[in-house]
Amino acid sequence: MKRSHLLGLAAFALVMATACPALAGPADAADAPLAQVPAKAPIVVHLRGFEQTKDRLIAMIKNALPDLGGMAEEKINGLVKQGLEGRSLKGLAKNGPMFVVFIDLPKSGDEDDFKKNVAGLVRVTKYAEFRDGFLNDEERKALKKEGDCEVTQVHGEDVYFVDRGEFAVVAHSKEAAQALAKKPAQGLDGKLAKDLAAQLLESDLSAYVDVAAVRAQFHDQIADAKDKIEKALGDAEGAAGLQKSQLEMMKRMIGPVFQAIDDSQAFVLAFDLRKQGLALHAQASVGANSKTNKLLQGKQPTAFDELGRLPAGLMSYSAMQIHADWMADLGGYLFGASSPDKENKNLKAALDDLAAAKPRVQLNASGIPLKGLQVWTYDDPAKAVAAQVKMVRALEAGDVFQVAPVKDLKVKEKAEKHGGFELHSFSATWDFEKMMDQFTGAPGVPDEFKKKFPAIMKKWMGEDIHVWFGTDGKTVVQVIAKNFKEAQALLDQYTQGKKTIGEQQAYKDARKEIPKEATILALMDAPAYAKMGFDMVGVFSPLPLPLPPPGQTKPTYVGIAVTVKPERGSFDLWVPGAFVQEMYKMMEPVIKMFGGAAGGAS
Repeated sequence: MKRSHLLGLAAFALVMATACPALAGPADAADAPLAQVPAKAPIVVHLRGFEQTKDRLIAMIKNALPDLGGMAEEKINGLVKQGLEGRSLKGLAKNGPMFVVFIDLPKSGDEDDFKKNVAGLVRVTKYAEFRDGFLNDEERKALKKEGDCEVTQVHGEDVYFVDRGEFAVVAHSKEAAQALAKKPAQGLDGKLAKDLAAQLLESDLSAYVDVAAVRAQFHDQIADAKDKIEKALGDAEGAAGLQKSQLEMMKRMIGPVFQAIDDSQAFVLAFDLRKQGLALHAQASVGANSKTNKLLQGKQPTAFDELGRLPAGLMSYSAMQIHADWMADLGGYLFGASSPDKENKNLKAALDDLAAAKPRVQLNASGIPLKGLQVWTYDDPAKAVAAQVKMVRALEAGDVFQVAPVKDLKVKEKAEKHGGFELHSFSATWDFEKMMDQFTGAPGVPDEFKKKFPAIMKKWMGEDIHVWFGTDGKTVVQVIAKNFKEAQALLDQYTQGKKTIGEQQAYKDARKEIPKEATILALMDAPAYAKMGFDMVGVFSPLPLPLPPPGQTKPTYVGIAVTVKPERGSFDLWVPGAFVQEMYKMMEPVIKMFGGAAGGAS
């Protein structure tokens, strides 16, 4: 057998943990588990208890898919029994941490090198009970002492055990076992910042990477990757489906991204397994004196309480802090206007004026068919609106507004007044022909797609776009709607606080699961987006599928948060179990059509 039985069990546990969410509890700081892990370990994987994870997995499935819960529990217990091969987990602390520790980074990809550098470190109630329960009679009889270690053979391979009191070491090589045979003089708890250490321990499944150590070993490969990406972007110029402005922005981002890799010190990836859903957290730290940290100075997250005032009934909601140093690369995308095929000096000047008005926060709510509301906070609202008028007047046929090329552009200043807002209007027709030109020369795009794609886009976007924008002297708003009556309704929902997203229980449930403060925050009605996917499948599938009718799903929000502040950057993703419920309901007719089981044992 090419793998150790312990590593096989660990892999099963990790897969099981990442597959589904469940309930987690905080780590006991008094136990200081990270003090047991050497500070010099370049990679550490952590799991909060084998049995506990299994129980939480089952609870999660039963909560998300009650009809399948019983069947899932039976299957999971069967897999565990099969994986253990009659062995026992007696002596393993139910809620105790399990670590897979890299003593050093393997220098090659061969198995022997891996064995020398990786060991398991697990919390036990009694070492002897754990060891004897894990081994069968023959393996126990073959145990022999080798220094600090005990060794036997499992499936024809040496397995080493070390008794460290509350912890046990299990390894495939004597070198790895001996490296963890004693509590280290300096533990990982003394190296990691408190927030990173807490995230590592208080999540059900997590991994720590010493980025500096990885960078030192793979410096040449990282440099080679950067060169290849730059070359690929250079070769992509003129390729179908890619705008020149998009390529230029990606090229400008290469330097900062690889600079961040050069400046990174530690990285933690964590999965928090809750009964209600799965929370993913990724966080990186950079050096205080690094070039990247200079860009992060002055960045502080905010709570975005105003997000809850946006009108309910749309598909996506977002909030973003705007920083001056983002304007050069993201201005056109933030303001929804770009000239991808040519230089438009008037448009650039207008975007510069918008940046000069100093935007601070953007709130956005949007839906399909295309409609939505944006609320902007500027230092100078009047200057921002004047610049926006200048921007829409600078747009030319073929330029992109919001999501696609436009033509037949019309601008009317002081078109309407409503609720204290003086509103200008902009309208245009979507240029679907130009949109399709972007796909014409793209390799691998089937002719059937080219024929049917415009119909899908018209369903989602309509034939044209109508926008009203202006200020009440305090905030700047932009409303997209099919007519002014619909625009008024969206604006009233916001200004009067009626039928807001903040009143929805689904919003409240999602909002409490992602960080309270962030730099960018987004909540997306995932079933609604899934139905857009079904629209696409329905058009291009060779078989007639029983797709869900419109308006049959409950709003269920997937949440995303990006947070930047001095010496830190993080990403959070929340996937609720309710989304799994809605997806199952949507897929159930298709599952039945192909003979699958729509239910299970209870």
